[in-house]
Amino acid sequence: MASAPLDRLHPKVRELVEELGWTLTPIQNESMAEIVDGKHRLLLAPTGSGKTEAAVLPLASRALEEGWEGLSILYVTPLRALNRDIDRRLAEMLEPLGLSVGLRHGDTSQKERTRQSRNPPNLLSQLPRPRKSCCSVAGCGSIWQDSKQLYSMRFTTSLPRSGAHNSSSASSV
Repeated sequence: MASAPLDRLHPKVRELVEELGWTLTPIQNESMAEIVDGKHRLLLAPTGSGKTEAAVLPLASRALEEGWEGLSILYVTPLRALNRDIDRRLAEMLEPLGLSVGLRHGDTSQKERTRQSRNPPNLLSQLPRPRKSCCSVAGCGSIWQDSKQLYSMRFTTSLPRSGAHNSSSASSV
């Protein structure tokens, strides 16, 4: 019998989920174990169904388990407003685990860009841009060469209202 998705996460991540009183949503239950195992997944589910947590918590678990350092997770958002909201939510999730979060977009100040270059966050949230903009963060060039350490996530923000909006799926990519 397969273990429950929460059982597969690093103890610190499991503890955080329990402290926050979260109950896993269907998309989280369906996808977390496979993401912890390093499998690629495309997560499709309605807004507010927990896609972000379904992807980020298993990656945070792996980062802790495998000792990932520096920029290891790239989170790509399609909209600037979503990027700012995600940055706040990700910081609330990851900073208690000792993982840092950075935000990069067109309005990111030069001071912040320099800070990110000197001390790269573990997760960088940015708008779709050429990968060159991310690689200005120190140490990122070597990460691009090692695809095992850089995970890039992009989520649809909503599903069509054609009746499929109540379903969730995690598909192999």
